[in-house]
Amino acid sequence: MKQLSKWILGILAFSILSPASADTNSIFISLGPDFSRLNNDEYVSINNMVVNEYKSNNATNSKFIWGAGIAHTFNNIYCTPISISLGLADYFIDYGHVSGIKYPLVNDGIYDSLNYKFEAKSNALMLESRFYYDYKSWQPFILVGAGNAWNKLSDYSEVPTNPSLSAAPGTVLYGSHTETSFAYELGLGIQHDLFNCVKKRVLFSGSLDYRYINTGKGRLNNFPAITTNDHLKINNLNTQALMFSITAALY
Repeated sequence: MKQLSKWILGILAFSILSPASADTNSIFISLGPDFSRLNNDEYVSINNMVVNEYKSNNATNSKFIWGAGIAHTFNNIYCTPISISLGLADYFIDYGHVSGIKYPLVNDGIYDSLNYKFEAKSNALMLESRFYYDYKSWQPFILVGAGNAWNKLSDYSEVPTNPSLSAAPGTVLYGSHTETSFAYELGLGIQHDLFNCVKKRVLFSGSLDYRYINTGKGRLNNFPAITTNDHLKINNLNTQALMFSITAALY
């Protein structure tokens, strides 16, 4: 992943040294649905003798991602129809709920189970680059980005799987926690010019893209009864998204 961020910085250096014309600065806002299927780590050691199993149900969540950013575009690199933009974008990702069945004391026998769930969200700040092929008013592009994410897991709760059995929810549960992690994104899309305000020298355009986003890992805070370093955690927070963006480019 470190190589990806170095590669993006290399593109910036290349672009600055490349002949270009009519460079533009722009701001953009983005919004769209995301589709996530998250799995937490299955086992948590409560102490040296007790292990709980948390078996996630692999359900697909459909939520939303939105964000905004700024960019500088190097147009017509080497007098070709290729343009390269480099910018800074901040995205807010709602992964939805992770849920499943908790099997208490799984290493000690068979006990009544509980249904659990918790929420996963992320704020990702990324250096983002787009590679455009300018074809009249349509511009297909490739998108890459890398940066830092703040992943928050919260609102853990549990209820008996079968209310008529003896399993009872814990009185002290996992707490919220925000984990810092490396994030990256990859995408494909197309941009189309919408309106050129010649008087204000502003070109408005809209784009639609598909992207894969990975914000790394996250975990919940332990409760006092856990005496090990184990946590209920997710090692691969990722989603697929369809993003619609509006860009205002100043020229």
